[in-house]
Amino acid sequence: MLHLILFAFVMIGFFCLAVFSAGGFAVYGYIQQRQRREIEQLAAYHKRLRSVVAGLLTRADEIDQEHRYAGSTLAPVWSRHLGEACRELVVLGDDLGAIELHIRRREIREGRSMLLKSCRIAVKLSRQLGEIQKLAVSGMTFKLPGEERGS
Repeated sequence: MLHLILFAFVMIGFFCLAVFSAGGFAVYGYIQQRQRREIEQLAAYHKRLRSVVAGLLTRADEIDQEHRYAGSTLAPVWSRHLGEACRELVVLGDDLGAIELHIRRREIREGRSMLLKSCRIAVKLSRQLGEIQKLAVSGMTFKLPGEERGS
């Protein structure tokens, strides 16, 4: 009788071990699948951001070429702002490489954080380039956010 009770406890133990192992493998598989999906999403957003940055670089170059050959008298005003925007675009381009490195290393949190920061910078630069283009074409002087009057 004692042997049957011991056998029953051992079998219950093995059954519990099997259930917990299967549950553990299921959770592990879910975590791996979620991580893979997040990496794929980051890679897709990175690809989109890369094309946006290329478009911003093209736009900055077009603004520069338009006004360089138009002989604009306001060249120093828009040129300084365009130069600042281009410097930020170069930094943004460097950040794209760092984001790609985070994706390859499967560092989701760091990659996502850097991607969001880069998206905010790209939006800001797009607005700045739009203002530079619009106001430089109209021949007006302009003030970017955070800039004092008379600068």
